This record gives sequence, structure tokens and C-alpha cells, in this order.
Amino acid sequence: MYRVVIADDEPIIIRGLKKLIKWKEEGFTVIGEANNGEDLWQETLVKEPDLVITDISMPRMTGIEFIKKLRDQELDTNVLFISAYEDFSYAKDALQYGAKGYVIKPIDKEKLRNEIKQIKQGLDQNKISIQEKEQLVNLRNKDNEKKLLEVVQQFADRAITNDYYQTEITKAFKNQCYTVLSISYDSSITYHGTEAMWNENQERLLLFSIRNVLEDLTRSNEFKLFQLEQAESSLLFLINHNNTGDVLHLIQRLCKKIKDLLGIHMFCGIGDTVKNIKDLHQSKKTSLFYAQYYYFVAPSQLIERDILPEFNQKISSENLTENRELLYHAILKQNNSELQNVIGNFFEWLTVISSGKKDIVVSTCFSIVSELKETFRKIGINIYPDQKNVTLLNKLHELRTFHELKEFIVELAQYIQNELAKQETINENYQLKTILEYIEAHYYQNITLDSMAKKVHMNPYYFSSFFKKHTGQNFKKYLTKIRMDNAMNLLLTSDLLIYEIAEEVGYRNVRQFSDMFKKYFGKLPTNYRQSNLAKKT
Repeated sequence: MYRVVIADDEPIIIRGLKKLIKWKEEGFTVIGEANNGEDLWQETLVKEPDLVITDISMPRMTGIEFIKKLRDQELDTNVLFISAYEDFSYAKDALQYGAKGYVIKPIDKEKLRNEIKQIKQGLDQNKISIQEKEQLVNLRNKDNEKKLLEVVQQFADRAITNDYYQTEITKAFKNQCYTVLSISYDSSITYHGTEAMWNENQERLLLFSIRNVLEDLTRSNEFKLFQLEQAESSLLFLINHNNTGDVLHLIQRLCKKIKDLLGIHMFCGIGDTVKNIKDLHQSKKTSLFYAQYYYFVAPSQLIERDILPEFNQKISSENLTENRELLYHAILKQNNSELQNVIGNFFEWLTVISSGKKDIVVSTCFSIVSELKETFRKIGINIYPDQKNVTLLNKLHELRTFHELKEFIVELAQYIQNELAKQETINENYQLKTILEYIEAHYYQNITLDSMAKKVHMNPYYFSSFFKKHTGQNFKKYLTKIRMDNAMNLLLTSDLLIYEIAEEVGYRNVRQFSDMFKKYFGKLPTNYRQSNLAKKT
């Protein structure tokens, strides 16, 4: 809708004009009115109408003075004059200042309607012209932007080093620093707790979202942003800026926003910042170089020179054997803190010898774990059996980051320790059962701690500790109690003499037997038998 302000020093005329025309049908809406020339001027400045309909003979500023002031201020507002017949002499002056028409009072409805239609046609045509001009300017800007981007890409690829282009590019960029960003994403996603891979359409939509979010974040900042390339699963951007810290903050915000919006873990290789457009290729090269090491630095999302590990040592068979042995013995010792320390050192070594290549990491781990797997298989522990046709090698390749690989090895080592502990418990229970059964069957023989330890292939000191750990009492006291219980039973149920009972329960010295019996039951064996017989009678 085009906007209209109506002015006349007679309010009844204003009311009549508002009712005379169906303004909405004609494409207009009345937004204001005035009763004198000065008020009309203020309404025009504040509300910026497309059309002013005013009496030519207005108090405090005539219609001619009004339109002259419009043109002096270079305002192209459309003006349609109305007035009495005797003021028609003003028409020539009105037309001179660009009035669109002149309607004589009393106002003829059709005459006014025709004037308004013609004014609307002019407004429509002018609107089209403005839109065409804007489109033309946009096309020219896009064309210039496209040409600028082509030149920037050539500098990034080191295809040109021309001083003329360098000067033109420098003019187009207002900031002094250039940094190339290689933005990628972790290609594994989760749907309702199960992992899947992005399909082509999802990936295209994701990259589109990343680009839009980044453009939105840079729109209100002192940055100039160019998208240089779009690779299979990454985007390459050029940021023109003044402060490297601002770029780091920008990428942190981008990663957080994409995580919040889409639940995607992004990462970015931040190229070295350069101050000469001729060195742009160096920033591009380093951004791609850093991005490829996400495997080693994950879950870090900002990858730059300062956080990259060192890769400068070659692998050897001695290194492999040494690290396998350290890992093997740490697992066998079942000391969790020592195991964590050994695994930490192992992965530091693995980083150094990897040359920054995942394949070397995976093959080295596979070699060491395979040897451990075979070693522990011989003692009955099966580590990582092939499951659903996923071999150990495939599993190691599927782990997306160095961090995940380390967690897998830690879990594997802890699994082995748990299995060893189970076996140890089973073995100890079997050994204890054997010992107790032997004592029950042979307590009357000359059993000693040393002879019993030898029987079960244990060191005497270890046997003593082992026995007390599982029975709660030392070996000698346990054996004595078994002998005394059996001696008491014989005293009460047989006619054997005391020395015969002593021999039956393993004592060759009757005095020693009698003293031990009194210690246990408070009476000598003879007295104990007599008192119990007396009770029965």
C-alpha cells in the first residue's frame, strides 16, 4: 500500500476526501492529515508519505511554498493540489515544481479518482525501476565478489603472485591479517543410541548449515569471510581479521553453536596467520595439514601449531618387544596405577613413532595386542574373540580417534586383569579345598607346615599366609583343633587307652597330648572321660 497525507484548512473537506475514495481498493492508505502548511511539512518529514493531497491556499505555508521546499530538500514526494476555481492561476507555478495534478473544487469524484490512478501508475513504475536498479547493483556486486573470490583462490593455490592483483585484493580487504580455516566434522552420528554414517544429502545439509552459521557469526564482527572450497566432508574458509585471538573465539562459538543446534562434534584446522596476500597459500597449506591430525588431538576442536604432538622417531622390532613386555608384566602384576602409567607411556611412544599416520598406530597396536592375545590364550584367557565378523584389526580401524584407541586398550587390559583375578580365585579355592581335605584325612600323621606347603607346591611362608587368609587362623592351631575334636570323640565312644588315642590323633608323646587336651577342654583326658561316664550313669 502507498501512503497518503491529506491537508486542508477546512476539516470537513478532509473528512469528505477520506470518504470520497475507496483508498485501499486504489492501493493507498491514509496515514495522516494537517490543517495548515507547517503541520503538513512536519507530517511529511516524519511519515514520509508517497502522496500528499493538499489545498493550494493553506495558512502558515501555501501549497506552492510547500512543494518548493520539498524540491529544495531534494524530496520527490508526489503532490496533488486541490483548490477553488479562482486560485487556478497557481496551476502554472504548481506544475513548474513537479505537482502531479490539480483538482478544482467542488471536487469531482471521477476526476480525483483518475488523477490518483495516474499517480499510482507512476509510483508502480518508479518502484519497478528502483528494484531493477537494486538488482543490477546486486548483480554487479556479486560479479565483483565472484571475481574477487577467483583471485583470492588463485593466491591460495599459489597460481598467481601478480603485484597488481595483490594491490587490488589489499584494497578489497580492510583488515591486515589472513587466516585459512579447514572446518570438518566427526563423520559418526548417533540416532537413538545407535551409530550411523551421514548420507550424501545429510552431509550436504550439514555443510550448508555450518556455512550459514559461520556467515551469521561474522556478519556483525570486524571480519571479512570467503568460502574458498568445499571438499568431501570439509569446508575451507578465508578470514580477513586483525586479531588471531578473535578467530579462535569465533571458531569456538561456531563449534558450540553447531553442537547445540545439531549435536555434531566439529573440528577446525587453523592455518598460520599471514599478513601478505602472497603468503595465503602457506595459511591454506597449514590449515589442511593441522586438520588431518584431529585423530591424534581429539576431542580438541581447535587444531593449530601449538597443540600438535611431535612425530619424529622410527619404529623398530626392539621397541615393539620392549613395549609388549612392559604391557604384559603390568597386566600380570594387577596394579591398576602401574598399568595406567605403562599404558600412558606406551601411547606417548606410539604418538612419536606414528609419523602422524593412523595406519602406523593401528598396525603397531594390532601387532602388540595380537601377541598378548596369543600369550594369554595359552593360559585360558580369550581376549577380543572375533564377534559378528568384526576382527580385532577392523575394530582398531573403526575407532575414530587416538583417545578412543587408548580407552579400548585400557578396557582390554582391565578385562584381562579381571579374568586373571577370576582364575586366581578359582585356583585358590581349589588349593584350599585340597589342603582341608588332606588335613581331615591325614590329621593323625606327622603333618607340619613345611610338609603341607611342599604338598601343594607352595613356599612355607606363602602357605602360612595363604592358609590364614582363607581360614582366619594359622595352620598349627587349625590342625590342633582337628586333632583335639577327634580325640574327644574317641574318649567318649571307644575303650582305647589314653596313649592309644594320642597315637590315633597324631601325638607320639602322651604327656604332650594330655597337656594340649587339658588346654582345650579344661581337664586331662582321663578325668574328661570319667566325668562324662558319670553323667551317663
